[in-house]
Parts: sequence; C-alpha cells; structure tokens
Amino acid sequence: MFAARYGGTDQDKYPDHTAWIPGEFSDPRALYAGPDLHIQIERAEAYPNGALISLTVRVPEPMSLEAQRGFAGEVISFHSGPGHVGPNLGYRFGATTDWTQAVPWGHGGTHGHYELHYWIPVDPGIEAALRLLFVWPGRSISERFDYSSAEHSSARDRAKRVWNSA
Repeated sequence: MFAARYGGTDQDKYPDHTAWIPGEFSDPRALYAGPDLHIQIERAEAYPNGALISLTVRVPEPMSLEAQRGFAGEVISFHSGPGHVGPNLGYRFGATTDWTQAVPWGHGGTHGHYELHYWIPVDPGIEAALRLLFVWPGRSISERFDYSSAEHSSARDRAKRVWNSA
C-alpha cells in the first residue's frame, strides 16, 4: 500500500520541540465520521524539516473491558509498520503518484479517545501540496486530505526558532 520510509537521512530527523515553535497548518478537520467511529486531524504542525500530523480517534462509550482492550490494540498497532490492519497514514507531494508511509511517532489515550502522531519528513526545498491518505484496512476506511502548496508553505514560514539546540 505505502512505500516504507524509516530513518536514514537528515530530513528524517524528528521535530526539534525544544528549539522550534511549529507553524500550524489549519483548524482541526474531520477525516471520517461514522456511526461508531470519528477520526480527525487534530493538529498539523510544520517544522523546517517536516510535518507532525496528530490524529484523534473517538468511539462512543461505554465499551466492555474486552472491547476496549481489543480496540486499543488495533489503534496502537500503527507502530507495527506497513502491513498491519490498524490505522495508517501515507503522504505524497504535489503531483507525485507514489504514497509513502508516514513515520509513526507517538500515541496516547484511553477508552474512547486516542491520539496518533505521525512524522512526515520534508526536504526544505519542496514547495508543493502535501497530500495525505488515511487508511484503516481492518475497518475498510480510506480517506484523502490535501493541504495546498500555499497552506504548506505558509505553515512552514510560521515556524519560528526559539534557540539553537545542542
């Protein structure tokens, strides 16, 4: 589904939270709204070397303890890399046709609310639309969302260095 991309080059370094205040892309946007599942882009932050995309996954409560454990396992399987049945985020720039797996960066949550964070390395010279593809194979969900080239550039321009990191 997605070409894997984990580590290797300078642009793959994670965001430097201590040295940068990221530029925000836009307000939260729903990716999927079903009767028993809601997924949205909660935050999209731009750094000079990439973008940190934070998704929230919500399910109605109450859920049995067994159902909570099963769902939590499915959600956090996004750390397993390409090929799992849980949530995946892919990306591409501009008119390119190949999707690349965003790097699973972190997660949190409990019961009916989970946060998933994905890192997308971006070459500082890229001035193109950032296209996202969210898929959850185990739930037959596939949703696209695009940030225009102007939105992407503007968010990166709003990122501010606080100080040089060690």
